[in-house]
Amino acid sequence: MSGGFNFQVTDGLNFAPRQIFSITARALIISLEVNRGLSIFPGSVKPLSSHDLRAVTNDVDSAGNRTKTFTVICSPRLGRLLCVNSDNSTEDVSVFTQNLVSEQLILYQHMDWENTGWTAEDSFTFTVSYLPAALGPEEFHITISYEINEPGRQSRLLANTEALSDHSIYMDSVTTMDLCPSSWPLSTGTSFLCLGNL
Repeated sequence: MSGGFNFQVTDGLNFAPRQIFSITARALIISLEVNRGLSIFPGSVKPLSSHDLRAVTNDVDSAGNRTKTFTVICSPRLGRLLCVNSDNSTEDVSVFTQNLVSEQLILYQHMDWENTGWTAEDSFTFTVSYLPAALGPEEFHITISYEINEPGRQSRLLANTEALSDHSIYMDSVTTMDLCPSSWPLSTGTSFLCLGNL
């Protein structure tokens, strides 16, 4: 869309030639450049970053004057979203900006241990706006798994090579687990040795 107006400059006695001032307007477009999701170890807290979630617009000239705002319309089921305040305290959040994400001040905390097996999937649904443009709803996926490699969050469960009763299945593997209780319900002929946290 384009338009404009004519104008003429004068000092009261002299007149400059008429000029045309042209104006061209273009549609404001917002899009998700990154929506990679998050992977987290059960029971952990992890920040979102612009490598996980990033909205962009075609408004390059005014990029610093307006704010891209995310609004959560369906919260995570197995955890919650938190915002880190200036005093390092945290609070539940449902509306946050791209700047907060880029500064890693928006956190996901996994909380629901009872409904989390070895691997679980969580998500939240959101819209993103950069007025007057808006986008969504979109979904941000979160993978919760004991297979996620995080410092200080690994332990080992070693199974011997005895067969399970009435089955020709042999166990000879080492896997990662966050918790290692002192006893497990074991099938006949199977034993486990807990090696503790690494």
